[in-house]
Amino acid sequence: MAGRKIVVNTGPVSLAASTTLVLVAIKAPATNGLVVTAMEVAFEGGGASTEKAVRVEYVTWTTDGTGTVSNVLNANRQDDNLPTATAQQNYGALTPPTGTERILRSMFVDANKGNDSFPGAIVIMRNEVFGIRIISVAGLTTTNVTAFVGGDE
Repeated sequence: MAGRKIVVNTGPVSLAASTTLVLVAIKAPATNGLVVTAMEVAFEGGGASTEKAVRVEYVTWTTDGTGTVSNVLNANRQDDNLPTATAQQNYGALTPPTGTERILRSMFVDANKGNDSFPGAIVIMRNEVFGIRIISVAGLTTTNVTAFVGGDE
């Protein structure tokens, strides 16, 4: 653990009103855990200045679900080895992660060009899943949201 530097970036994901969405999740390999050191969520905005806030949650689960495969990239260009962690994004109507859930942080963020980042590092155990979940409220103007997760495996 804490060797190879990895990053995951989502593409823009559409977020509508009254939606719960696991935006991105990264699963630690069976052989070792991960240290997640950087997490950020950004909203594209474009809504009214009175736009609603959304809840951003940083969560761990024991079982991954089914989303769209997202590439885990090796951030150290001098390291030719491939990352062993896996990631998915935009679980949307697909199956979100399940099992024992721990909400590590929950914050309200302005959906009109707001962003949130998590300070500090989180140790993820072998086979554990770390993700960012977005919960929007009724009346939200549909907007795009992106996320970044970085760390060491």
